[in-house]
Amino acid sequence: MCLLLKGDNPVTAYEALRVLHRATTIFMSTVEVALADYLRPDISVTPGVPVEVAPRPLEGHLDTTSHVSRLEATMKRAVSLLILGGVVSALTACDQRAADRANDGSVPRPPSSSTGIPAVVARDHAVSAYREMWSAFATAGKTSDWQSPALGQHATGIALDKLTRSLRADQDKGLVTKGSPTLSPQVSAVDPASDPLKVTITDCGDSTNALKYRKDNGQLANDVPGGRRLINAIVEKQADGKWKVTDFGVHDLGTCK
Repeated sequence: MCLLLKGDNPVTAYEALRVLHRATTIFMSTVEVALADYLRPDISVTPGVPVEVAPRPLEGHLDTTSHVSRLEATMKRAVSLLILGGVVSALTACDQRAADRANDGSVPRPPSSSTGIPAVVARDHAVSAYREMWSAFATAGKTSDWQSPALGQHATGIALDKLTRSLRADQDKGLVTKGSPTLSPQVSAVDPASDPLKVTITDCGDSTNALKYRKDNGQLANDVPGGRRLINAIVEKQADGKWKVTDFGVHDLGTCK
């Protein structure tokens, strides 16, 4: 009944309501015949066919026809209310059973974004860690702060060592970096494929808008323009569940387009 009344198929639900309506009509016709037979056994009544009944006095001053009409109307209202109440009760029971199944886990639920396909989630986390690493590096480069704690939030191991050594060398030379590189990272490999712990990223970074300047006079450190460079990076899932860049290599200008 729940499937008929609340099915996803509108045709099925419509047919169920038609069945209920037909059953109600038949039942009401039966009630009509029973009432007529009880009150006027001398008259034959066919369900659904109106008949003219001559008044027959009852005790008191009630007219037979009006008496029958009122009784019939009352019975019809009562039966209609009973049927309506049954339908409402059935729908309520359907809702309750559906809620119970959802609560006890018997109804499968779609996976949340945090528990999606492992490979897709790993790719997203790896690319995000890669971008955040270069963002932290650009921020630290404004003052050549090689001890910036933000660097270790997205890089570790060899990658973190390369970042800090580059910034410390700039600080020793009195250089700072202005601007940020333009990135276009792409995942080139994952390992293992089903539930990755390591992701390889290939990028063609553009350093046109990230150049080094002298801290004392604000002049460009050299006349070498920025440009596109091939960048390879390894991003790995750490013991605490975070993803960090563990190694990267920046190639010469013009190594990618």
